[in-house]
Amino acid sequence: MGVKTLQIYKFLQKTIEVMKRIFSSNYFRNLAKELGIERISFECASELALIVQEKVSEILKVANEFAKHAKRNTIFREDIRLAIKKLGIRI
Repeated sequence: MGVKTLQIYKFLQKTIEVMKRIFSSNYFRNLAKELGIERISFECASELALIVQEKVSEILKVANEFAKHAKRNTIFREDIRLAIKKLGIRI
């Protein structure tokens, strides 16, 4: 593994850790309340958080491949869009 690849891998790992804090089960419980949903179980909120974290991780990894292919170290919006399309995620 090259130095740049290792740096990118560490960056993605840090990004994923930050994302886990942002998209926590509490985030989804609060979002549910904002949407007028009176109650949501902790298990439901936790599952939503896990799903979002996993999907965003997949998207970031594939987007990074597109950026690398373009000889860039920066992931752009188009990389994200292409990654979502490649993964077959409907939004």
